[in-house]
Amino acid sequence: MIQRKVDVLVMGPVQQDGSMVAIDQAHKAGIPTVTVGRRSKTKNVAAEVWADEPEFGRKQIQQIAKDYPNGCNMVFLFGPMGAGYAIQMFEDGTTPELKKYPNIKLLHKYTSHSDIASDGMKNAEDALVRFSNINVFAASNDGLALGGVRAVQSAGKGDKIKVYGAGATLMGMQAIYDGQMRYT
Repeated sequence: MIQRKVDVLVMGPVQQDGSMVAIDQAHKAGIPTVTVGRRSKTKNVAAEVWADEPEFGRKQIQQIAKDYPNGCNMVFLFGPMGAGYAIQMFEDGTTPELKKYPNIKLLHKYTSHSDIASDGMKNAEDALVRFSNINVFAASNDGLALGGVRAVQSAGKGDKIKVYGAGATLMGMQAIYDGQMRYT
């Protein structure tokens, strides 16, 4: 894009650090960059429109606390590994918010290389075998959450375990509408 001398570069960075090289090179070439959805760690961004990832984590835990006022056992489906948005959501939102609700017990955090449903399903299936007392699967995105939905349904526990996603994707919204997922 820099070689083509475009007027502006619009980027949706997945990696905060990884996006810096491209943005810095564009800046050096006089091409302004606008980031959308997520932030980059460089200061050479002309404008940014981004989601408050930690707030997603806080709101997700707050909803779980409303749904389970007496507490619950939760498994977290985290991913993709290394993605800035997932790290920010979990470390700066989910984890601090969990401390406010000691009756929500985090049984395990599974880390996936991607954010696709098959990874979420694989980890949720493992969790269902490993833990007999799961009430909630929470996920850092709707892709992993939808995998959790599939695993819960396959195990015949759709009426006992709620799944909470993040991102408000069309598939996540449809799963809520269909009664398969509780939150996104």
